[in-house]
Amino acid sequence: MSPNTPTFRSSRILAVNSLAFLDA
Repeated sequence: MSPNTPTFRSSRILAVNSLAFLDA
């Protein structure tokens, strides 16, 4: 799977949001 696929991008966004939420 290429890193430009919507699923990959969404996964990265969800991961970043999760880390930000836990860090808050």
